[in-house]
Order: sequence, then structure tokens, then C-alpha cells
Amino acid sequence: MPQYKRLPDFSTADAEVPTLQFREGNLVVEFKDWQEKHVRITFPDTVAFSWGDEPVVPDSVRDDNCYQVLGSVWVDKLVEQGTLHDPRLYRHYILCFNACNSSLEVVSLHMVIAAEQPSPC
Repeated sequence: MPQYKRLPDFSTADAEVPTLQFREGNLVVEFKDWQEKHVRITFPDTVAFSWGDEPVVPDSVRDDNCYQVLGSVWVDKLVEQGTLHDPRLYRHYILCFNACNSSLEVVSLHMVIAAEQPSPC
């Protein structure tokens, strides 16, 4: 059974709908968080991603956080299909966007987070 490890480095709570760009195997996700900070997350060597109009986490997990999925069924399927050859190198992430009742799932090597401070009023 998968376990959901919360990622504390940034928040998707009450964030606006993100923009997604996929270029040369890298997925870039950008959005403004609840504090109006611009957040940019790069997922290097992305092998799969999916945007859903509903959160994909179980009810016991908050829908306004981000997680790494340990024991991922999706990673197992990618190995069976021959898409991944060494699953130990890849991670399955879920970013839950509660304000738009959606979630983004990504399988990639890791993620790089950049956040700017909110603009002064």
C-alpha cells in the first residue's frame, strides 16, 4: 500500500491554477501560492505526468499539500511497461491544488523548487 510523505518545502494550499510546460524531458510547473509568492518547480527527466480535475489522494491525506508517494503503483506499472529500468532513481510526486480541486502527479528524478517573496503592497 502506498504511503504519502508530505513535502514541506512549499505550499499549494489556495494556490492559483498552475501553468505546465514540458520541454526536452523536463516538466516546469509555475503558480502563485496563497501568499502571492511565485513558485517554480522543475521536474528533471520526467517520464510521466498527469493532471486531474479531482485530488488523487486518499481521504486520510490533505488535499492542500504536496507529497512523495512511497511504494507507488504507478512507478511499478512504468517498470512493467519498460518505461523505467531502475525505479530506485525515480520519484512519484503529487501536488494537490485544493482551490481548483485538482492535482498533478509526476514521476521524475527529483524536483527543484524556486520561490520568490510576495510583492510589497
